[in-house]
Amino acid sequence: MKILLYRDQLYCISSDGNGLEEVDILDRDTLNKIDIQSFDMHISDIFCDDEFLYYVLDNTLYRMETDGNITELLTLPENTYVDCSNSIMKDNHIYLFCRKETIKTENGKRNLGVIIDYNLTDDTSQSTPIILTDKACDQVVFFPVS
Repeated sequence: MKILLYRDQLYCISSDGNGLEEVDILDRDTLNKIDIQSFDMHISDIFCDDEFLYYVLDNTLYRMETDGNITELLTLPENTYVDCSNSIMKDNHIYLFCRKETIKTENGKRNLGVIIDYNLTDDTSQSTPIILTDKACDQVVFFPVS
């Protein structure tokens, strides 16, 4: 679960218990539910800047337009997934750890996936593979640091 503050409202990723994922929108002051955004896609994460909401839905990065439509920005690599502890937004960049669904070890190296840096200013992206050698960890967690 993730909670995001956007324009004085709280956006909370949740599930209705029947497999439908949604974003509950709550009033920041009263915590009353004021709206629901339902998707027929898996919701991996949600971000915001001053203008827009951004979603990772079914391994694709989208921007929620002011009219409610969503615009596809980037398709993430096949056979990977993103969860909300493995991504962060800072300074007009969205950083996503796209973790491989199956991690294999070859020659003592484990390819965990890639970190993608999506630049919102010029709509470009670059990726960096995460390959570990003889390490006991297999997770990447982003921490916001100012």
